[in-house]
Amino acid sequence: MNTVYQEEYKGGHIEIYYDEYAESPREWDNMSHMLCISDKYRIGDKGLTYDKDCETWEKIEAWLRKEYDIAIIEDIYIYDHSCCVLQRGRTCPWDSSRVGFQYMTKDDVRNAYGIKYVTKAVLEQARKVFDAEFREYADYISGNVYGYKIVYRGEEDSCAGIIGDYDDEYGCLGEARIAIDALEREWGKHKGRVLTIRTAIDNTPVELKYHSRDFYYYELVSISGRTNKLEITNGIKTDKGVVAYKINKQEILNLSKEMEEVRCQDADGKKIELNDV
Repeated sequence: MNTVYQEEYKGGHIEIYYDEYAESPREWDNMSHMLCISDKYRIGDKGLTYDKDCETWEKIEAWLRKEYDIAIIEDIYIYDHSCCVLQRGRTCPWDSSRVGFQYMTKDDVRNAYGIKYVTKAVLEQARKVFDAEFREYADYISGNVYGYKIVYRGEEDSCAGIIGDYDDEYGCLGEARIAIDALEREWGKHKGRVLTIRTAIDNTPVELKYHSRDFYYYELVSISGRTNKLEITNGIKTDKGVVAYKINKQEILNLSKEMEEVRCQDADGKKIELNDV
């Protein structure tokens, strides 16, 4: 994993890395089409056809306009010098070459917006999508794709395939911060809750404080004797130095049927039903 950035955020840790195995955005649902004709570069959409009797770019464009009732069409160039960059026009006489077209048909616009007539206003909206799809694919081709890993109070989360500059407002770093914000809110909502379990066989009291959402991370408050019915494993040190234990919620629900007492309360001592925790 090639890490490009790290930071501490609200008591959590964020790590941003290059995602070298991201799926191409051209595999997703797109309004536009990218016809790329090149023996050197394997880019663009799969399965698109054109009249191979057309020997020039101008003739190919004319054929596309006639065949598909084009709403928007633009040339695609690629600049290849130490890295590959998709462009709208030729920027260098030596390292830039034309590779195809991006186009959108009027039927694409009608189907996307559920309309019968393609008006100027609708076409302006479609143009924004058209340009956004080009920028997204250009970022992908350039390797401008990232993922993040976060750790907050012992809980880990990750996401990959986020295209675009990682430090943009809505980029990978922003997504990672939002994920920690969500964990912080979840922690605050349940902080102070206590689960008390007393086994039926040896009457062992166990009190555990809530530490997470999908699985229960609890801080061990008190335990005496042996626990024959409940296994507490996977100890994790929190930022306060205490040890938290990971327990599957469904396991607790199943075991509760065999226990003498299963009780959960909030920080004020109010009883909470286990199913609502």
